[in-house]
Amino acid sequence: RVQVCDVADRRLVADLPLPGCRFQKVAASADGRRVAACGTDDRVQVWDVGAPAEPLTVLPGAAPKGFAFGSAGRDLVVLDRTDRVTVWELPE
Repeated sequence: RVQVCDVADRRLVADLPLPGCRFQKVAASADGRRVAACGTDDRVQVWDVGAPAEPLTVLPGAAPKGFAFGSAGRDLVVLDRTDRVTVWELPE
């Protein structure tokens, strides 16, 4: 699982499930509203921190080397293992 904390008051904001695997990579949007994580299953899961029960979306088979949110937090840029860059538009 991935835990999101508010560092100013040391409060747990969200506890994000990543069932069946360990996470390997994680990124947060600039505004802190979204978190993306990739586990050993190579899928990138994106959460809205305000509604953490289920991922907002899952990018199947992304097999990323890395990923980052766009400046507005509405896109996720993924670099896969073949060095291909894909920009995913995320749901509201």
